[in-house]
Amino acid sequence: MTLTDFRHVLRPWRRQPAFAACVIGVLALAVGANTAMYTLVETIVLRPLPLSEPDRLLTFSIVRPGTDRQPLSLPDLADFALSNRTLERIASVFGWSANLTGAGDAERLTAMRVSANYFDLTGARVHLGRAIQPDDEQRAVALLSHGMWQRRFGERTDAVGTPIVLNGETFTVVGILRPDFVSLVRDVDLVVPYSPVADVRRGNRAQGFLRVIARLKTGATDAQAAEDLTAIGRRLRDEYPDSHGTDTAVRVARLHDEISGKSAPMLWMLLGAVVVVMLVACANLANLFLVRATTRRRELAVRIALGASRWRTVGHVLGEAVTRRIEIAEKRGRQSACVVADARKKTAGQKNANS
Repeated sequence: MTLTDFRHVLRPWRRQPAFAACVIGVLALAVGANTAMYTLVETIVLRPLPLSEPDRLLTFSIVRPGTDRQPLSLPDLADFALSNRTLERIASVFGWSANLTGAGDAERLTAMRVSANYFDLTGARVHLGRAIQPDDEQRAVALLSHGMWQRRFGERTDAVGTPIVLNGETFTVVGILRPDFVSLVRDVDLVVPYSPVADVRRGNRAQGFLRVIARLKTGATDAQAAEDLTAIGRRLRDEYPDSHGTDTAVRVARLHDEISGKSAPMLWMLLGAVVVVMLVACANLANLFLVRATTRRRELAVRIALGASRWRTVGHVLGEAVTRRIEIAEKRGRQSACVVADARKKTAGQKNANS
């Protein structure tokens, strides 16, 4: 495009700023919605979990009428851990409500109690301090979530080592969780270890309260693990009809799928919807350009009659769509320069007045 063509392209845009603003506004909204929705899908569905070898992590639960996520009891967990042939290790978690008292205002917290091998199995890392270790089973230690650390301790590094009182018992903060910490319990404020040996429910097979995370052995597949765990589930149903008589199956799922849950199909559907909105916006803008082009038929006919080729005429029309954006950017730059110049003049005038 020559400089003459460029000047001719700018003229209609200057005469119709409302049309240019409409086009840019519609495109900005459509592109912004698509970008925001894809970012959400990428964060929740596509991005791997921030854990060690997340593809080898899975969770399983008992299926009963009315639920496909029946938690396990401590005796059940022991049977699955000892009898399976496809799992390398198993860790367990359960939700726990804790009242934080002592210094500051009392607060009701959502906590998660984990087996002492939880962090060792998952490979989850901490932001500050250390994670819960296998020998912490009998210790009163706690990890704070990143949000609670910001809210309650103002991001102070000396929060590690601080004692806190939970349900009347004193715990020592040994670490701060990362902002991207993921777990089977949602919106966790803190994590503490638990000891199965000291749990009064350890002999009750009918009281299921544990959710489990397991790591596959090297070379084992999800299908093999499902077959293996299902066979154990059938044996438990036959041996303990009082507590497992209604069991129908064992549900095995990847940890990533379990955490994203039912939100993944919804997010994909919303992403498809905003893509459709983008296509509709583009179609509407194309119609606007076609309608606008019909009002310029005489102008374009005169250009062709005076010798302009069809390709040059098409390039002129397409150039208007590009140069309008350049013109708006230049206009904003000139306005910013004027603001800076005015501020400098005012500052210089004040200095002269003071002197």
